[in-house]
Amino acid sequence: MRSWIKLVVPFLLLVLSVAVFADEGTYEEIYLVNGDFEEGYPESDGYMFIPEENVSGWQTTAPDGIIEIWRSGFNGVESYEGNYHAEINANMFGTLYQVVNTVPGTTIYWEFAHRGRAGVDSIALLIGAEDGAWIQQTVVTTGKDSWQLYSGSYMVPEGQTSTAFAYEAVSTYNDHPSIGNFLDGIRFGMFTPSAQAMVMQTPLACDGSFYVSMHNDTDFARMNSQTYQADYLNDEDSDYKINGLGFNHMDGYLYGISYKRSSEQSSAETFRIGANGQVVSLGSPSVPSQYRGRYNIINTSYIQAGTFLPDGSYLVAGPGGYLIINLPGLPPNASLTEPTVIEAGSFNFGGSGDLAVNPVDGKIYGYAANSRNFASFDIESRTTTPIGSVRTPRNLRVGAVFFTADGTLYAYGTPLEDGDEENTLYRVNMTTGEPVAVATGSDLDGNTDGASCPYGQEFSKSVTQEVHDTGVETGDVFTYTFTFSNMSGQVAAGINFTDMLPAELEYVGDTLHSDGTIVMGTVVGGHYEGDGMLSIQGMTFPVGVSSFTVDVRVVGEVSEPTIVSSQAMLMGSGIMGQSILSDDPLTPANDDATAVTILYNNLPPVISPIADQTHEEGTPIYLEVIAEDAGALRYTDQVEGVPTLPPGLSIDPATGVISGTLAVGSSNGSPYSVTISVIDAHGESASTSFTWTVFAPEPEVTQEPEGPVSTPDPEQDGLVFNPVEVCWTFGSVGASSWQ
Repeated sequence: MRSWIKLVVPFLLLVLSVAVFADEGTYEEIYLVNGDFEEGYPESDGYMFIPEENVSGWQTTAPDGIIEIWRSGFNGVESYEGNYHAEINANMFGTLYQVVNTVPGTTIYWEFAHRGRAGVDSIALLIGAEDGAWIQQTVVTTGKDSWQLYSGSYMVPEGQTSTAFAYEAVSTYNDHPSIGNFLDGIRFGMFTPSAQAMVMQTPLACDGSFYVSMHNDTDFARMNSQTYQADYLNDEDSDYKINGLGFNHMDGYLYGISYKRSSEQSSAETFRIGANGQVVSLGSPSVPSQYRGRYNIINTSYIQAGTFLPDGSYLVAGPGGYLIINLPGLPPNASLTEPTVIEAGSFNFGGSGDLAVNPVDGKIYGYAANSRNFASFDIESRTTTPIGSVRTPRNLRVGAVFFTADGTLYAYGTPLEDGDEENTLYRVNMTTGEPVAVATGSDLDGNTDGASCPYGQEFSKSVTQEVHDTGVETGDVFTYTFTFSNMSGQVAAGINFTDMLPAELEYVGDTLHSDGTIVMGTVVGGHYEGDGMLSIQGMTFPVGVSSFTVDVRVVGEVSEPTIVSSQAMLMGSGIMGQSILSDDPLTPANDDATAVTILYNNLPPVISPIADQTHEEGTPIYLEVIAEDAGALRYTDQVEGVPTLPPGLSIDPATGVISGTLAVGSSNGSPYSVTISVIDAHGESASTSFTWTVFAPEPEVTQEPEGPVSTPDPEQDGLVFNPVEVCWTFGSVGASSWQ
């Protein structure tokens, strides 16, 4: 039974050259010695440490020159093929390599099987000139439970006639130097373009873009991710009426198929389309006799739907049947020299004009026009299953469907209200099947097909918990969810995350949580409470969809509903293109900032307490009242219209400064119960109360002189009188006299 969910590493991630020759040519197997490790040593039922000179074809960079070979079945590990396989980590970390003869200008397609030994192991494939730099093509990471087959391509540079292919041990489970990294099933093939007409084609990026073909002309266009207007790839119409458009994630090209156009044409043709819209015919598919009856679906009808399956096979469907075509020089059968039909069967999808594969569940989806719903198709059971129970309006015509890496289904078709032109992009609810219009784009001419590459990486930032139906208010806490959809087929390791918030928001500490599948790395600075920026280093994301969350607090106050936006970034070698910006999944635009609406929510002002005051009458006073609010404030000391400050003092209504000089006599009313209030522009207020004590100054005291007091000498005779108070007491009567 075919397993469509299995992902293969896309070729387009691994091709060094930005252009390939896209004309008919020849394919031949490169002579690789002992690619399955079956030659050059005695038979064994276990494992063997063998000097490299005794292992046919292979050399090692390990200083001890030892290569480790395992017998199939030893320790429960069956070889990927044949009776033997190699373990790269023999006694230490090292690199197995082999040098082969190559032809400059040719494209080499490679594949190998990898498996961990004690756990998850990683190796790198390096390719380069024998005596030059060996360039890392990919790093693959595989668990211990099963073999995984990896594949890719490499263009041989000018002048490079001998090429080294090397497998380097990157890491092992628990970092054990001598336990890890099984390798088997290594193959290389070379595609040489014919000398007749070498047409240069450039591959397209696997970035989630939507592509359409309008096969009445035929034009090819990329839908602009912001405006959804058509940016045409070709300057003029093609001579072919191409349908069944699909994006091949194995090499980065669009492919299509034409029906039999005239009696001079013996059969339908397959085509490859590059980034500049250049069309190259691959010829008519080779059809085994048992499939020729079914093949008539594309020979006799121009209504075909097409898509690429996860293993690189090209699925084309028409009225009542489908074909699966393998393309020359590409997985899953790279040894083919021409397009070849490998399977055919019945297809009952009710008038579908286009198909697409969901990278998350591996199922084929499309629009069934006859039953007016979106549905999935299972090749194994030949059954169609509707998405939900929603039936679309009778006038809806869908010409193209697309998936993104996170499993979101989009459709491009006519408006739900009457309309002939296909100009509306819909997001399809995967539970109910309801199409929701999200953008209006170019008016296409009908008879369109669509394609996208969902086997890339997508990063989204969404608000998953808004406190109110329409937004958040100052003081609220809400949650951001960051989702990374990694459909590249490889673990994304060594990733750095950065997110910077607008001034109105700040992070809540200790709220960073993973779904359990992500290695979260290290927060830069160790904390993020109250910060407006969060940076994490050394994250690792698995293949598939993973997510993490963090809480955010609203600290800014607004005078009217205000939209604030922010956008996160992932960076590192595990990211396609080295970096990727987050996307708001609620908008049709790609890589746009995530918006949050802060609602107007007038909070009352806050006033700081004032300590009790004690001063003397006549004291100059300068006292600042501290209060906070988003807007202007008015200050007052009145309660029910009566001032509460001591006489001689007043408060500035604009600044809140209490100033003046305590009036003489103000102590008579002391102590004073003072209340200071602040009122904002919307009438919200706050107040604080304290006691102000005023005291009078101390009265002056006159003291009698101590000791003798000299009197003046008016007669100028030199005699000075010293008055002496003498007291006689006669019973109860007292008298005084001076002498």
